[in-house]
Amino acid sequence: MNLSEVHLPYALPTVLLLAGLAAKFPTFVRSWRNPDARATWLVLLWASGVFLSVAPASIHAINTVTGVPNFAAPWSYSLLTGFSGACLAMIITWREEPSPRRRRRVRSVWAIHAGTITALWITFVLADVPEERIYDLDTYYATTPWMREHILLYLLEFLISTLVATYMIWTWIYQVGARWLKTGLLFLQTGYAFGVVYALAKLTAVAARWTGTDWDWLSTYLAPP
Repeated sequence: MNLSEVHLPYALPTVLLLAGLAAKFPTFVRSWRNPDARATWLVLLWASGVFLSVAPASIHAINTVTGVPNFAAPWSYSLLTGFSGACLAMIITWREEPSPRRRRRVRSVWAIHAGTITALWITFVLADVPEERIYDLDTYYATTPWMREHILLYLLEFLISTLVATYMIWTWIYQVGARWLKTGLLFLQTGYAFGVVYALAKLTAVAARWTGTDWDWLSTYLAPP
């Protein structure tokens, strides 16, 4: 597979996210104490970090700079987990009125995702993954002790967070009267639908490896776009 063949699915969202960050930055500076603005900016920040890190060229660069084969895996998966947490925190912040209950829910979301990120790094340290895999790491190491748990952990976390966010939007969207907010929620719901397909495709390919079946194309070719 050539790098150019898989560049676009990462390059386009990266450019759009960085443009969004730049556009929102003055608002963010002025409204840092506003939970709604802060939650939105954090989502853009985490998402930009994800797409900057998961492009094939970036993966190879991270591995090369650190000198650790596949170091990009826990790095990228941690960013993806942080992004999932930021999305849930944003939806809770948008959806609920300011209250101690809302603060507790947001803190719980961040605590759960921080714990997941910690577990990702622990499982990676315990795993033996000497061969760099840029395109097919999830399936190549699907049966490797500790890396198996590492991969399953990030995929299940992403799937569960995505399903929870989808449910929260679904139960809220019909109560929204503001046209722009409703439009934004519809776009988010569409994005989460793609997220579910991504996670299920990856999980199916990984599970196939456990049974000795090669469905790697689901992970390598279907999931990224």
